[in-house]
Amino acid sequence: MDFSNAQKLDFDVQDFEFPVPRDRKKNAYAATLSPFSEQSGMVCFAAGTQILTPRGEIPIEYLRPGDLVQTRDNGIKPIVWAGSKTLDANTLSRAPYLKPISLSRGVINSSQRMLVSPLHGVVMRRRNGDEYLVRAMDLACMPGGKARVAEGIKTVTYVHIMFDQHEIMFANAAPAESFYPTETTLHAMDDKKSAEIYDLFPALQRNSTLSGYGEMARPMIAFNDLPEHERALGGW
Repeated sequence: MDFSNAQKLDFDVQDFEFPVPRDRKKNAYAATLSPFSEQSGMVCFAAGTQILTPRGEIPIEYLRPGDLVQTRDNGIKPIVWAGSKTLDANTLSRAPYLKPISLSRGVINSSQRMLVSPLHGVVMRRRNGDEYLVRAMDLACMPGGKARVAEGIKTVTYVHIMFDQHEIMFANAAPAESFYPTETTLHAMDDKKSAEIYDLFPALQRNSTLSGYGEMARPMIAFNDLPEHERALGGW
């Protein structure tokens, strides 16, 4: 497959800031987040993440608009937008808060380690059966070490795919979210790239994400509502 025709996600590093867990015991990683606000536009998988499709698992960087992906809630869906951006060693050195989070098999029940951007949401199930999205960054802020900053990564290509609504798809066999176009996400892109999404979803220019695109596939849980230690995630 040729990924060269897919729409590309572009952004300025200075635009990216993300939530700071508060009122909870924090590990060393959490302490590095304190200079940043509670908004961000970076919600992506790292290249190499295997996405489940009707043809089997395919690395996300090879997927493009029109390709079919298996979703958890709504069967097989076509991609409507795809984007990518490579952050080199210099960029990650200047903005270490953009380094990917490494999620081990033990924390998300995946087939292998998964690298995602700090704000990417993965699905967690509570003891009562309710499912929530949990930010990778919040998992990395918890004691335990199964979710951590991938400090050894010197360059990363972030990729995301978007459907006609927010979906849960299977990434390295683990349920995780597709791209969700919030106002902050769209603001972080250059005008050309945000225009591509506005062309697909013109209601986003006049309405909130909820009205113009739809609800999130799962609610996003706050850090303070997570258990104190990642080992408790299975029975919380």
